[in-house]
Amino acid sequence: MNGGTSGRLSSDPMPLWSYAASPIIQIRDHCHQQWLAVLLTVVLLLVTFYFVFGLSAPMRAERCATPFGSLLGESRGVAAYSNCRNDYGGDHMEHFVSVGLQRLYTGSKWQALEYARRYWILKSLLTFPSLPRADHIILADTANSVNGRRGGRGSSVVPLERYTNLFLPPQVLHNSSEDMPVMKLNGEANNLSASVRLRSWRQALVQPHDIVVYAKNSRTLPSGHVAVVTAVRGPFHSVAAAGKEVHWFIVKNASIQGRQPMAPGSTLPRLLLSQEHEVVNGAVTPPKNTTGSDTARRPSSGGRENVSADEKGEEMVCGCSVLYYKVFVVEQNWDNSYWEALSYLTKYDWHKHNSQNSIPNGNGTGKESSAKQQRRAETRLRNFTRVLLLHEYSNPHGFFLEDTHNNLILGWVRASSDA
Repeated sequence: MNGGTSGRLSSDPMPLWSYAASPIIQIRDHCHQQWLAVLLTVVLLLVTFYFVFGLSAPMRAERCATPFGSLLGESRGVAAYSNCRNDYGGDHMEHFVSVGLQRLYTGSKWQALEYARRYWILKSLLTFPSLPRADHIILADTANSVNGRRGGRGSSVVPLERYTNLFLPPQVLHNSSEDMPVMKLNGEANNLSASVRLRSWRQALVQPHDIVVYAKNSRTLPSGHVAVVTAVRGPFHSVAAAGKEVHWFIVKNASIQGRQPMAPGSTLPRLLLSQEHEVVNGAVTPPKNTTGSDTARRPSSGGRENVSADEKGEEMVCGCSVLYYKVFVVEQNWDNSYWEALSYLTKYDWHKHNSQNSIPNGNGTGKESSAKQQRRAETRLRNFTRVLLLHEYSNPHGFFLEDTHNNLILGWVRASSDA
């Protein structure tokens, strides 16, 4: 028996140490397979997260200052949000607002045309039809009242008044450029409306709630652009006076050098323009009246912000054939940067906001309420995006609205007050 056992042990091909090591080898092989499975699972999850959340989620585009959906600013309760994302096209991102029992379409998130339509719906109870591009609003003939009849009277269809900007290139007025819509405007120097002749030479002056229309630009504004006027201040007799509290020279397109506001070619004497240039550069000698009785008439301040005593003193300098206005606009700005703030545009809202929040409402803790109020106040302070410079000429009379960021303004549109 011992001999048989010894024979079997001696004939066994696996040595004794192999028996002891075989469980370790099996565990090693098993763990190797498990780690490989875990690694493949992690890689698969990462790929899935990339396609599900990476490509479909809002992303920060290359030249954007804020991610998609960021609150950029607010004007009179109408907020603007960043549309900045790499694959943004505006498709299938419709937005609606509620007015009473109505649910009204405003446009695609968060395009400039959507903001302008939403602003009109909420502030003027007017809306306009869908348009292929933002600059095509210069062709619109009518708007519609959201409550059937504007102010409970008149027709539900409100005619639009369209005013062409001065100094437009001839190809714009004659539609020889495929990048711009057909201009149903005459382009005359007095900014005549396309539908009705002006009853007053002041009717073409830019007013709050007007929509400013920008021309298409293949590099910076591929679909055109629109902005809503929120305030007009002036008149001023020099760019220097109008430039107080305003930073004119922000460069929205990094490929273009910034420039100062210009006085474009007109019937004004060269001497007057050179003297105006001296005033801008700090000279104290006021421009002389080189045009005789053909000077710009001082407009009334009705419908515009009140000016300070110092500004009134500067405006009393006579003899200019050109007046200047600061035009504050709000918009879904094309570079998605945060809005700006000026104290005299927020003073009333600031005090009103503080007085409302000083009354305890019993909701939440004092710390939470204070933090929320601070965030809300910071947002309310960002109440405009840019300041445009409006030139008013007297011979011939007309208005030139200048964008100092080198974009072309076609004109401005407003709802008729007679409707």
